[in-house]
Amino acid sequence: MSKQKKYQLISGIFNSSEAKAIIVSFYNHKINYHNNQLLRAIECNEGNVSHIEQKIMDLNHTSESIKKFLADGIEPDQLVEVKGFIEINLDPLGNG
Repeated sequence: MSKQKKYQLISGIFNSSEAKAIIVSFYNHKINYHNNQLLRAIECNEGNVSHIEQKIMDLNHTSESIKKFLADGIEPDQLVEVKGFIEINLDPLGNG
C-alpha cells in the first residue's frame, strides 16, 4: 500500500473575481483553523505561541498577495485557470 497520495482539490477556469473568492476562501479557512489553535494554546497556557502567530501572518500575507495578483491590471471578467492539489504522506519521517 502506498503511504503517499495526491488528490486534486480544485481544477477549473473562472473569471478573476470568482478565482479570487475561491482561493481567498481556502486561505480564510486555514487562517481560522490556526486562530482557533492559537486561542486554545493561550487558554491552556501552552507557552510559546509565536510559531502559530507566524503561520497566521504568513497565510494573511499570501492571501493578500493573491488578491493583489488577481486584481492588478486584470479585468474582473478575465478568465484564469486555477489548479490545486493536496498531498498526504502517512510516513513523513521516513520510518517505514
